[in-house]
Amino acid sequence: MRLWSRPRLSRSAPGRTSAGATRIPVSLRPIFRPTVDRDAAPPVLLERPRVSPVAVMPRYSRRSGGHHPAIFRRGCFTERAQMALLRQPNRAVLIVAAVLLALAAIGQPDRVAANDPTNCDFVDGVERVTAATAQVVMSDGAGTAFYIGNDEWVTAAHVVEGGGSIRLRTEAFDREASLVGRDVAADLAVLRASGTGLTALTFGDHAGLRLGETLGVAGYPMTVRGSPSVASGLLSKFLSLDGIAYIQTSAEVSPGNSGGPLFTECGLIVGVIVLKQVHEAIEGIAWAVALPTMLDRLPQLRGDRDVTPSGGAALTITAICNRQWDGERWQRPQTSAACRAAAEGGLHTGEGWRWIAAVRGVEDWANVAYRFDGGPSVSGRERWVAFDALAPGLHTIEVRERRAGVWQAWSAPYAFTIRGTEDLAAPSITAVCNQWWDATTETWQKPETADACRTEGAIGLRTGSEWHWAGAVSGVEDWANVVYRFDGGPAFSIGSDENGALFDALIPGQHTIEVRELRGGVWTPWSAPYTFTISVPPRPPTITAFCNTQWDLALGKWQEPDTEEGCRAAGVNGLRTGEHWGPRAWYRGLEDVSNPREVRFDGGVPSRTHTGAGRAAFDALGPGVHTIEVRERQSRGWTAWSAPYTFTIREPRDPTPPRINSICNLRWDGEQWRGPSTDGACRAADGGRLHAARGWWWTGWLWNVRNFDNVAYRFDAGAPFRHGTSEDFEAFYALDPGPHTIEVRERRNGGWTVWSAPFNFTVRSTRALRITAFCNYQRVGEQWYRYPSAEACKASAVAGLHGGESWDIWITGVENLANVRYSIDGGPAAPEQGTSLHNLAPGEHSIEVREQRGGQWTAWSAAYTFTIRAPGATLAPWIAGVCNARWVAGVGWQWPDSAEACEVAGAAGLRTGPGRHWYPVVGGVVDWDRLVYRFDGGTPFRFASVEDFAAFRILTPGQHTIEVRERRDGVWTAWSAPFTFTTRRR
Repeated sequence: MRLWSRPRLSRSAPGRTSAGATRIPVSLRPIFRPTVDRDAAPPVLLERPRVSPVAVMPRYSRRSGGHHPAIFRRGCFTERAQMALLRQPNRAVLIVAAVLLALAAIGQPDRVAANDPTNCDFVDGVERVTAATAQVVMSDGAGTAFYIGNDEWVTAAHVVEGGGSIRLRTEAFDREASLVGRDVAADLAVLRASGTGLTALTFGDHAGLRLGETLGVAGYPMTVRGSPSVASGLLSKFLSLDGIAYIQTSAEVSPGNSGGPLFTECGLIVGVIVLKQVHEAIEGIAWAVALPTMLDRLPQLRGDRDVTPSGGAALTITAICNRQWDGERWQRPQTSAACRAAAEGGLHTGEGWRWIAAVRGVEDWANVAYRFDGGPSVSGRERWVAFDALAPGLHTIEVRERRAGVWQAWSAPYAFTIRGTEDLAAPSITAVCNQWWDATTETWQKPETADACRTEGAIGLRTGSEWHWAGAVSGVEDWANVVYRFDGGPAFSIGSDENGALFDALIPGQHTIEVRELRGGVWTPWSAPYTFTISVPPRPPTITAFCNTQWDLALGKWQEPDTEEGCRAAGVNGLRTGEHWGPRAWYRGLEDVSNPREVRFDGGVPSRTHTGAGRAAFDALGPGVHTIEVRERQSRGWTAWSAPYTFTIREPRDPTPPRINSICNLRWDGEQWRGPSTDGACRAADGGRLHAARGWWWTGWLWNVRNFDNVAYRFDAGAPFRHGTSEDFEAFYALDPGPHTIEVRERRNGGWTVWSAPFNFTVRSTRALRITAFCNYQRVGEQWYRYPSAEACKASAVAGLHGGESWDIWITGVENLANVRYSIDGGPAAPEQGTSLHNLAPGEHSIEVREQRGGQWTAWSAAYTFTIRAPGATLAPWIAGVCNARWVAGVGWQWPDSAEACEVAGAAGLRTGPGRHWYPVVGGVVDWDRLVYRFDGGTPFRFASVEDFAAFRILTPGQHTIEVRERRDGVWTAWSAPFTFTTRRR
């Protein structure tokens, strides 16, 4: 039997550490083959690899506005941007300009989410990959290779281009290797080395890769000896060039990584590292030959053709086993062999269990289906439901795939067993009691034995922030697999947040608790309920009187009323705060007068009685009505707060407060704070608009101050502070951009004046602007008009902008448009009149903005991407709003008289049925008689036609879309972007 309890979360904030690293800019060395001294003792890092010099691109100065045709401009590839491969000594640097030319023009393809994704441990994946990764050592350089089975290793072709002997090195072996085949175009090579005794790496699913997922790189950068070095980064881009598929990653690679594996978090191979961007100002752009190209070229490299299964072949199931939910992720065996071993005792069904199968020959996992026991075909979530419905005993599973729209034959059945539910004896609860928070030791206290717990629990348990529960439980095999529930409610574990929340939610009265345990993957039944009682908390003390104590200068001690009645009578006329006045309270119902007590004023922060904090809280009270509450620390915790006792603070003897006449900024010049020297200059300096950032402070001019050492301030009626203190700086720097107030008061004759009238000022925003839309002005005849909303502007730019027409921009966060500057494609900053689209080539571009505020520039906004259309490109019309038209007898169809009114009316939803129709707000139309529309991607129709009325009236209540296109010069434009609207019930 074990008496179990769990302390609640620590009341102190956990310590935090931080670490930072400075990236040293280097001349980027692409492909990754430094020389290595083969006879040096490992491990050795050669500081000067014997490699060819690398082309270094010229600097680009944004400030000067200049640029060079062979650089990267703000991340966009120019026509002469370069990548390179490091070769052996005395060979020229190979510039792969074609790669970047294609990159500049090609779009990024859509990717499909990986089928049946599972959570993997990246560390486990790294262990598998690095165990099968070796250093390739040549006479003139080095690189990396990885093992794919049958004594074959894959590397980059340029790693082994020099000829001569080839060796593969790891911590475990040093083997001579032979070159099987080399493909220079794809930069791939296959080596053969026998006797390594390694397990081949597994290929991943290229079609299931997603942009932004984490990938790893393993290799021997900069000639590091011994075990491989590992780096990780994001999958940044897919590229196909001249029949070769590439993957771009942000993982950091260096000379020596060439030929190394690019792998997923599960340790599955998806590419071979071959390229890295060459530029001193750019990091994190590396390229790998993707898995499809590698698999396609392997037959030629090996001299055979039998690599992938034929398109019509049935699949093969090699294993089926369980996946188990561990509270955070689904866990599963990582190999088919491990899967078969895990399934030897049979599979579990039900809550917390799913299944996974190892299948050979799959081309596209999105087109795979299964069936159990020859039953119906299932996929997606249906496969979990079908699995859970299987009874204990022997079953079969089959799989098939749809290729080119045709389902292939079912695979051979694979047999497996569903386990029965064992009759497991449940644990039992023998005692439940309280544990309580000891503020002195800052630890949770509880009875030491099960008998003591049972005795304590018999008088009832208490809930609340100072109380928790403990229990004595017998029959437990593994405490990490135990869960509980109160009153037959939801299950929770001891270490969960629900534990404390569910206990605190119990109301006074009788309750039950049960326990069960997960053993061998199966839950035991719930234990017999253990009954306990939540007791009503003890009554708090009561405040019966509250009055002043006063310092007697003659006697040199504090004087106060001698009786409770005298104190109550003294407090009737109000209490004073200040230097010579203090608080005095009388209580009833205390357990022990020596017990610690806390008070709080107006429901605020508690403070101990007879302490400086309590006195300070009292002195901070302003004139007016207030409340005081008390609680007592009894033998087993704090009581609840007492009923509030109401009292009054009197006005100070000299109530006229100081007055704030102006407030402005001070600026730190490196030696001292400098700012305006007169009241008038302060008012004129900032116009009530202040910076509240590091390097700035505030000052002000006051009237009616007797002693500046006794003055206190507050922002936005918050906590008071004295000028020049740390609290002052913290309060000022915490002000958000926008309007604020400051007040002042002065301590006179032992008492505070009232707060002054609030003085209004504004904190400037230092945040960057944000572009929400960028488009051409709308042209109607010979007139140009601005679109009525950012959404309409954005919709008009879907098909691209005309470079020869005026442009319009929508920006949030602007204070003064006259102070805004614009930058196209990272070029020089210019005002609106100096920013033009006339010279932009067709294709994708970007624009950024910033603003000068109070002599300081904000940061550049995030780049907003737009497209310049090719000359002669046809822009489709677009829909900016849809609303109802209503039939009026004797008049005809009536609709809102403006586009804005139509958009507002349509936002509430449209009605269908007799007497109701629809009316669109359409932009970009050349000839209204040549428009057609369609609802929800259906059949096109002309407005006000029979097909139009029929299509509108059958729309069901809910969300729908409408699109429009126009026939121009015998050719239809593209359909507009879908406009979403809602239909309501009739």
